[in-house]
Amino acid sequence: MRYAIGEILLVVIGILIALSVNNWNEDVKTRNDEIKILKEIRQCMKGDLIEISVVNYLHETSQKAIGNILYHFQNDLLYNDSLSNDFAVSFVPIKPYFNRSGYESLKSQGLNLISNDSLRHSITFMYEYTYNRLM
Repeated sequence: MRYAIGEILLVVIGILIALSVNNWNEDVKTRNDEIKILKEIRQCMKGDLIEISVVNYLHETSQKAIGNILYHFQNDLLYNDSLSNDFAVSFVPIKPYFNRSGYESLKSQGLNLISNDSLRHSITFMYEYTYNRLM
């Protein structure tokens, strides 16, 4: 009887150890997935910062061109070749393109993959509100 109880205890302990190792492996895999997604989002946001800089530059260039055109109209100056460039620049549609691939990957894997609540909220706010507003 002692032998049977000892065997049962060993089996139960073995199962509990196996479950613990399995849970630990799943946690490690989840954290690795989280880090991978966060790195991808960081890369996307770095590119988005460059995109915002380019769009900002284009807006400034367009505003200068419009100011030059207005100056010519207000002062009844004669048309010159530089105004052709100003007209072309002032009518260029400027719309930023944001890379949402990292965020879309996160959404497909579940937003709860991000363990830090504040970080998850900030990322979601950025992509769901701020980027849409900038568009």
